[in-house]
Amino acid sequence: MPENRIKSLINELKDKVKDDLKVLKLIDEIESSWIEQHSLVSDGEEKLQSILNNVYEGIITINSKGIIDSFNLAAENIFGYEKDEVIGKNVKILMPEPYHSEHDGYLLNYMNGGKAKVIGIGREVSGRRKNGTTFPLFLAVTNTNNKGQPLFVGMVRDLSEQKRLEKLKNEFVSTVSHELRTPLTSIRGSLSLIDGGAVGEVSDKIKPLIEIALNNSERLILLINDILDMEKIESGEMDFEFEKVDINEMIEEAILSNQGYAKEHNVNLTFENKIEKTFINVDINRLQQVLSNLISNAIKYSPKNETVLLSIEKNKRQVTISIYDKGVGIPDSFKKRIFQKFAQADSSNKKKGGTGLGLNISKAIIEKFNGEIGFFSPKNEGTTFYFNLPISSEINTSNNLLSEPRGKVLVVEDEHDIATLIKMILEKENLDCDIAYSIEEARNYLKNNIYDVMTLDVLFPEEDGITWLEEIRKNESLKDLAVIIISAKAISSSEGNKSVELSIIDWINKPINEDHLISSLNKVIQLNKDKKSKILHIEDDLDIAHLVNILTKDIADITLVTSNKDTLIELEKEVSYDLILLDMMLSDGSVDELIPRIKKFNPQTPIVLFSAKEVDFTIKKQVVKALVKSRTSNALLVETIKNIIK
Repeated sequence: MPENRIKSLINELKDKVKDDLKVLKLIDEIESSWIEQHSLVSDGEEKLQSILNNVYEGIITINSKGIIDSFNLAAENIFGYEKDEVIGKNVKILMPEPYHSEHDGYLLNYMNGGKAKVIGIGREVSGRRKNGTTFPLFLAVTNTNNKGQPLFVGMVRDLSEQKRLEKLKNEFVSTVSHELRTPLTSIRGSLSLIDGGAVGEVSDKIKPLIEIALNNSERLILLINDILDMEKIESGEMDFEFEKVDINEMIEEAILSNQGYAKEHNVNLTFENKIEKTFINVDINRLQQVLSNLISNAIKYSPKNETVLLSIEKNKRQVTISIYDKGVGIPDSFKKRIFQKFAQADSSNKKKGGTGLGLNISKAIIEKFNGEIGFFSPKNEGTTFYFNLPISSEINTSNNLLSEPRGKVLVVEDEHDIATLIKMILEKENLDCDIAYSIEEARNYLKNNIYDVMTLDVLFPEEDGITWLEEIRKNESLKDLAVIIISAKAISSSEGNKSVELSIIDWINKPINEDHLISSLNKVIQLNKDKKSKILHIEDDLDIAHLVNILTKDIADITLVTSNKDTLIELEKEVSYDLILLDMMLSDGSVDELIPRIKKFNPQTPIVLFSAKEVDFTIKKQVVKALVKSRTSNALLVETIKNIIK
């Protein structure tokens, strides 16, 4: 009952009993007691309102029909309304679509026993201010009772500033990624070439300075990579591309990658025991990152001339990979912090190098693989780091135990028996082949595939083989295709002249002399091996372009383009390339839309990303390999190019 109404009733009662002093006295005592209690309640309400008004988060309460009961000062600041403007109104006034239209139905559904979407959970939604603008909002709602009636208490936090800072951080990370990684890649690559004697013998006076510069560029690259990885892990943006691989091969590859570092520290690396072929489901690059981190740590803390041991154990469910060193071990005081960010045991670690982030990142990666990582380090007995990974239940059919084909041949032959015979000869020589039983079918094969050589029968019912060959020689991408004629028709003098003009490698008469065919094929395969590959390098950093040119000069001729615009001009020339090396960040814009254009003009040419920016999985799926400049050594880049061209 309102306060004024109670006071009025008391006064009316006093007037009626003014002659009865005893009753009047009793009414005065009741009035005094009521005033005292009302004062306490008012003080409590004022204190509660004061507390609510000083809470950083907005606090809003609504009843079971969605009507606002209270609205604290923080909520006023967030939404731009004063409390008197919203109390008594439906809370959906604070919501944009689709929440505005859906709210009443959701609340009714919840009151009737439906599922909670926000209540007791908390999530990011959108809010609407008084001026009509929308903004990101964190909302957490709890359900309680007030005098037997449902009461919903909402805690709201404006995320606008947080989102702005996240955007600034992402822009900074992107800038760091490109503006630091790219020049550092040039510096490290150039120093590696000088240190390796690529420009002549380095004098004893200069060599220590080169090594200092190289070591410090490596440390700086490691720091940048680790900071960027940590940021990706915390934001949940680190991409993982899972595939099934043999764990033995992963260990052997990691040892090979770290042999140079071990040699530099006079430490041996040994793979103690190899298990039968066992597959795990991981991201290869990320697993190698973990192995390299653990192996390099073991090397750093090992005494000279000691051995770091790697071993694998297997049970029915998982494999355990262990890396053991004979160093001084981990201090007890540090063991609880070892997987924390920037954790280092003591200041002496700075002399050893490292960022204090490697183990934290490794732990996050292993946990993404549904594994676990740990260590044990008895006093003065060295340290063993280990991690467990679940065994893949599926057999990896992509790992073919047979050697890779030496080359690929298109057999254009309309007689099925002859075509089958040629295919058997090719397979015996470890050559892959496709068979086209018509010239039209051959056109489609050539449009969608790259071949080392084509065998061609010149007699087809629909058109003449030589005439068709004249046609394809006009195509820029097919003008150098090696062709061997296999025909029942003996070569004439005019056709002999024509064969020279059309660059026919050989003319073999039917029935086929197997040795003759094999000899001609082997000559072509060898010529292809000796021939330099053609690479299109799309890169706007001329230092990186020059470095790549030096590294690949013995295996490839490189055509350099430095912009999106020039790339499109080059693609329209329809030149056939063996590989396209692509930077993802060109000065005239992103190349995200360039990849489909490349595939349109060069559908079978492998694309390798070589960029300062780490790309997401959707882009990785469109290329054969994605290399990050700062993570890629000279040797790894050259080996990748060689393997893909091969």
